[in-house]
Formats: sequence, structure tokens, C-alpha cells
Amino acid sequence: MERGIDMKKLKIMLSITIVLTLVFSTFSFSASAIEPTTLAREDVPSILDYEEVKSQGAVRRLRENEENLSSIVFENSDGSNSLYVFTQNVKYADTDGTIRDIDNSIVHSNVSGYKYQNSKNDLLTLFPNKFDGSSMIKLSYNGYDISIAPEINLDVQSQYKKSQNAVVYPNAFGDGISLSYTSNYSGIKEEIIIDSKPQNNTFSFLLELHGLVPVLGPESIALYDDKGQIISVIGQVDIKDSSNSNGGYNFSLNNSLDIETLSDNKYRVTVAIDQEFLESSNTVYPVVVDPNISINKTYQKDTTVYTNKPTGNFWSSAYNNVGDHGTSYGIGTGFVQFDFSAYKEIPFDGITSAIYRVYEGSGKTNSSTIDIRQPSGAWTDTSLTYNNRPGISSTNIASQTITTSKYYEFNITSLVKSYIQYEKTSGAKGANPKRGMALVARSSSASSKHFCSAQHGNYPPVLKITYTNYALLGPKWSSRNCKFKISELPTAYQNGVRDAINSWNAVNINFSFTVDNNSSNRIYCKSSGMTQGTVAYCSYSWYTSNMNFASAEIVFNTQYHTFSYNVTSGNFHIASIARHELGHALGLGDVYIDSNAYAVMYGYSSPGESVSIKSADIIGAQKIYGSRS
Repeated sequence: MERGIDMKKLKIMLSITIVLTLVFSTFSFSASAIEPTTLAREDVPSILDYEEVKSQGAVRRLRENEENLSSIVFENSDGSNSLYVFTQNVKYADTDGTIRDIDNSIVHSNVSGYKYQNSKNDLLTLFPNKFDGSSMIKLSYNGYDISIAPEINLDVQSQYKKSQNAVVYPNAFGDGISLSYTSNYSGIKEEIIIDSKPQNNTFSFLLELHGLVPVLGPESIALYDDKGQIISVIGQVDIKDSSNSNGGYNFSLNNSLDIETLSDNKYRVTVAIDQEFLESSNTVYPVVVDPNISINKTYQKDTTVYTNKPTGNFWSSAYNNVGDHGTSYGIGTGFVQFDFSAYKEIPFDGITSAIYRVYEGSGKTNSSTIDIRQPSGAWTDTSLTYNNRPGISSTNIASQTITTSKYYEFNITSLVKSYIQYEKTSGAKGANPKRGMALVARSSSASSKHFCSAQHGNYPPVLKITYTNYALLGPKWSSRNCKFKISELPTAYQNGVRDAINSWNAVNINFSFTVDNNSSNRIYCKSSGMTQGTVAYCSYSWYTSNMNFASAEIVFNTQYHTFSYNVTSGNFHIASIARHELGHALGLGDVYIDSNAYAVMYGYSSPGESVSIKSADIIGAQKIYGSRS
């Protein structure tokens, strides 16, 4: 027979207590105040679709559970939570420290020399009234300035296109070649819009940098600070036409960037477009050339390795090209890696689904089955090549047949659970998240599919993790009943415990508590030998042969704390504390995710606080014992 522990501070494997730990701040809330309501539209940032999120069961935004600027959390109607992990920041800290959702809307600017700017972000994009040979678009972030303008010899007035949320400079490169700019979460999306076959295939831009140095890579230009850190990237150039036939369009990545130094901090960037694509009889005009300037603050690391580019590194590419990418590149395999360190408090065994949602943007309509598999070792995006890539398992974790360009979803639940378990146990269990996942074309002859990478400003990938808000201890009562002796308690305490027992017996679980003053399972007070940080605890034992509980007892710490039947300031509410400890007695563990502050099994408590059993508690109990009906 064994005794167990579920203790936040000690984290010891063998002990006899489960404790409800005291927080020395004072606050209170009522159960009715936190019941889920209709999801507020303003609680869904623009990067997500409100109707889609609502249709998937979201009822409340849980801002208090959002661990960083790149995550959004919703509570669902069934008591579960859905965590959206984005590849880039979708929130920012305002000047007063308030965390706000980013708003990429274009608004009028009060900054001298500029007419428009983005609305809400710590990354500021400024657009001039016109291009006249001296005015430039400016991107400012964290003390760094990046300014860019087309190299032209005429005045071009700006226009604001509200329907596109874009600032447009018509005929910037002559008749029929315009520039359009929008602000996105990580920078600026630039489009060169070519109405008809152009006379040449190159376009030059003037670039001014303050505090940054450019370095030309295979498909992009990285901008470094004086510490050798990449601050920004001028990304891979793609071009697509207007054919839109059979759900696809003609598309080319056979474009290039070049850069030359003009003077201190001033450069010329030349964009060269695929001449064959421009002249092809299959190309339908207008065509759109799509480079991006982005700040390098992504939280998904990804890259592609190619069989015919054995030493090439392509971490800054806008696409992970998977499959046959032509003679020059060969077969492409994508590698993707998320940082789970901020999410280790999620109960990994409570994760019900983890969906990797990624956009395929090639415009091709050929069919290709893409498998997700686990690499055998860790890798780093900025140095990964075909030659130094880790091995890849032959077991498929998830698969999708890719046809037209749209979002696709891969169910990678088992992989994410393993990676979060690794973070939770400091590497004792699970798999190292730095192994990430590999996207592999099942047929090496299938034409490549182009999955938008973390560097893509328009269609960034997202990982959605849905999890239950409960933790399980392991043991359970074989009889589906637990009897407690409560006669040693003062009368008011007995009444509070009876209320707590009635609360648990009223919910739909196939289990019940009974008051039996002849039982060996006791609930009592202890006024010596206690520690101040412990409000109450439940100790229990179980049989290792069948994982059934053998005994349990609940102790209230009256040495340091006072309890009352009614909710009063300065006293712990006896029924609320008893509900929590009875939850341990039936097999539930503590949870410490902030959104669970409203659930009985949240592991902290304060005087004057009243909590009731919530859907997360019930779902956890049903996981152990099932429901009555």
C-alpha cells in the first residue's frame, strides 16, 4: 500500500499530504460572476475569425491565462480551454504597460511627414503622402528604423483603399505598375501590382537603415544589429497571377533579391522577377509580386532542406516547400518547431487535441499526401541543412492530402502531449520539443506544396491546443463511494462539510460521499505541528496492485487559520475549502493554470473567497467514475 502526494511547492514523489496552499493577497469573487456567457466579439482578435471561434464552442476569453504576447486562450462551453499559439506576436504592451490586441488597421497619422500609419502595435509603420524621391515608408521597432521607397524620378500620390486596408501608390514604376502596402503583425506587406507584361523584370528600391546591417542570403536579406542578432528580414519574393482556375493560380518562386551599398546606412535593393513567368502565355495579368519586410520575433522555428542543396540553409524563406521542387532544389522536407516552455502548466494528460493549421500557398492543384513525422534529434533553424539534418521516423503522426491552396489541419496531439510532458517533468519524461516535426511528401515525385512559414506575414501558421482543466491523482474508490467521519469537527464546520458533500453529490458523476461517524476516514482540525502556508490538506493511501484508494483523511489547519460557515472577510470559507479537499479524496489533483482560479481544484485560496464546483471539476471526476446517466 502506498501513500501519495500532489503538492505544488515540494514536488516530492512520496509523501502523505495534498495541500491547498495559501496566497497572502486578499480578493473575493462569487460563483455567479464567472459563469460563461456569449463570447464578446471584441475578445476575438482579427487574426482569428469570430464566427468560427464561436462555432467551435468558445464562450469566454481567458486573458489571465495567456502566458505571452503570442497566445490567445478561450474557455469552451464544455469546460475545456483552447490555446492558440501563433508564430508571431498578436498582442503588444501599450505605453502604460497594458496588454492589448494588435490592430493592423490603417489610420491617419499625426507624425510629421507622413499621412497614414498602422493603428495599434508596438511596431510602428508610417506611410508618406507621396513618393517624390525623398519620402520613404518607415518601419520602427525597439529603437531600430527601416525606411524604404521605390527608386523613381516622379511624384506619386498615395491613395487609401479602405476595402483592402491598404495604402496604394498608383503607377509608382510607370503606367500599369503600382505599389500597395498593408501593415501586418510583424511588419509590412508590399505588393508590386503589374497590370500587363512589363518591359523589364527588375525593380529597385532605396533602403535606409539605422542601427542595422544587411546580409544577403539565398532567398532573403537579413538585417543584423551590432550584437549579431537578426532584427528584421526582407523576405523571399513570390509572384502569382490572376488565373484562379480550378481553385489555383500560376505561381513562381524563381525570383531573387540583391543589395548594394550606396553610402553609410543607404542601400539599393533590387527585386528580379522570373522572366519566364512574365512572358508565359499561361500567365494571366495582373500579376502580384509579394515581398515582405518583417521584424524577426517569431515563436515557431521552421526551415526546409533540399536534396540538391545539401549545404544550403533556408530558414528565412516565406515557404516550406515539401516535395519535388524542381531540378535545382530537388526534394524538399520541411522542419517545424514550437517553443512549449511557456505552456508546461497545461496538464499534458488533459490535452484532447492539438491541431497544426497551416496555409498551402503554391496555387498548384496537383494532389500530394503530406505526412508529419518526428525527427530523431534536436535541430536549429538557422543552421539546419540537408547534410546535418536529424533522422526522421518512418511512423506517420498525421497526414493530409493537399490539393488547392487553402488552410489545412494536421492532428499532432500525441506529439504535443509528449513535448509538454517533457517541459512539465524537466526532461524526465516525454520527448525533447527541439526535435519538432518534419513535413514529408509521401511521394517524392509529387510536385512540391508550399506551406507558409513563420516568416510569412499574410498567412502565418497557428497551433491550437484544446485541454481539460483538471488533473488526476491516479487512484480511485472501487465502491464509487467514500464515507467520512465528521463528528470531531465543531458544529459550524460540520455544517460546512455537509454542504460541500451535498455539492459533490448533486453533480452528475457516478460517485457519492457519505457522512458515517463510524468510518475510519476522518475529517478533523489540527492546531499544532502545522505550517502557516497550508490551509488544509488531504492525505490518502492506495493499493498498488489495483490503484484503488484504501483510506483518506482531511485536516483543517486551525493553528494558523480561522474558518467560518458564512463567507466573511479574514476567514476561510469552510465549505469551499472542504469542496477542494473532497475533490482530492475522490481522485482529483490540484491545477495551477490561472484560468482555473474559478474552479474548486485550483490549488490556491484566500480568506473571504467562495468557490463552487465548475464544469472542469465535473469533467475530471467523470473521467474517473463516469456519469450517472
